[in-house]
Amino acid sequence: MEGRGARAKPVVKKKFVRVKKTLYSYKNGKVRVSVRPFEEHLIFDVSNAWFWKG
Repeated sequence: MEGRGARAKPVVKKKFVRVKKTLYSYKNGKVRVSVRPFEEHLIFDVSNAWFWKG
């Protein structure tokens, strides 16, 4: 197609991300973030993190 520039690969500029409430859940000290609905997700165990006071 004419008039379209080449797509550059994404670059991480900050180690921070904002996630919509509908895309994550929290249970038993673990945060689950959906990447692809019902297919792929990331799980972060925050129960032993320095900011956790559970």
